[in-house]
Amino acid sequence: MWIQVRTMDGRETHRIDSLSKLTKVEELRERIQEVFGAEQDRQRLFYRGKQMEDGHTLFDYSVGLNDIVQLLLRQLPPPPPPPSVPVTAEEPDDDDSPMSETEPGEEEPSARGLYRIKEPVDARDLHMGAWFEAEVVNVTRGSPGDPADDVIYHVKYEGYPENGAVQLRGPDVRPRARSRLSWEELRAGLVVMLNYNPDDPKERGYWYDAEILRKRETRTVKELYARVLLGQAGDSLDDCRIKFVDEIYRIEKPGSSDQSFEPPPRRQNGPECKNCKDNPRVKCRMCACHVCGGKQDPGEQLLCDECDMAFHIYCLDPPLASLPQDDEDWYCPETGTIPARWCPPGKS
Repeated sequence: MWIQVRTMDGRETHRIDSLSKLTKVEELRERIQEVFGAEQDRQRLFYRGKQMEDGHTLFDYSVGLNDIVQLLLRQLPPPPPPPSVPVTAEEPDDDDSPMSETEPGEEEPSARGLYRIKEPVDARDLHMGAWFEAEVVNVTRGSPGDPADDVIYHVKYEGYPENGAVQLRGPDVRPRARSRLSWEELRAGLVVMLNYNPDDPKERGYWYDAEILRKRETRTVKELYARVLLGQAGDSLDDCRIKFVDEIYRIEKPGSSDQSFEPPPRRQNGPECKNCKDNPRVKCRMCACHVCGGKQDPGEQLLCDECDMAFHIYCLDPPLASLPQDDEDWYCPETGTIPARWCPPGKS
């Protein structure tokens, strides 16, 4: 099969041929290096908001025929600084004062251990760099001898119970955003949290930190451009046009959260399905059963190993009595080559 690989800025798209569902991510990186000329250690690959890791296959991420994988290129590391000149006996150090407890760039001690169990926070997804609404479910100590990260927060992302409790360090947890900024408060250089969709900038996506680059206002149009930040590694998407200019939040600093008892406002993420907008009352043959469109009985749905569409086992003709084993391939009737049945591994 083939897939499309597109850079995050949308400026370059190439088709990668001669792949299979068993192609490993590291093998895909090799092909991308040949086509894009990007070193493998600079590549970050995303599919449907999930970062693709080496050791897994395209099947593990449900990448299907002609699907689009997003390519983010890591920034080149800065050149090493020149070697420092050692201080000799003839050149004594003028400053004999002791080092300060907090070096530049080090996390301040006041930012540690600030969040309590059941407290609503914003938690970063370490794969994609976006922030999600979460709740602290436990707080534990880090490993001995690691004072810089002496607290671990166990959080659960709201709306994603399948992820369970995720362990995060202090820099990846912060007070829940509460204050929405007006258009007049936005200015170039300000770092805010906003909604952006790297796959389709015209649609609603997830919540990222971003540095405002410029704003333009006419009688009928408000435009905002920003550099979207994708985590602590320094990766970013430059000169992104922001559609939802009325939904931009101030980033709350640790220790400065509102002490009122009013719950923070809920934010809206982009829908997983563009066809039905994730409406549970709307039948959809794209994200639910491809025969009836129903979203009921998700535990009785099969995913075709060729087209990735879902089918209720009782909607097939003939219906299946039970789900196949996890290690068995299954192909739907619409592939046109194999009947509605499951096949033993190694056969087709």
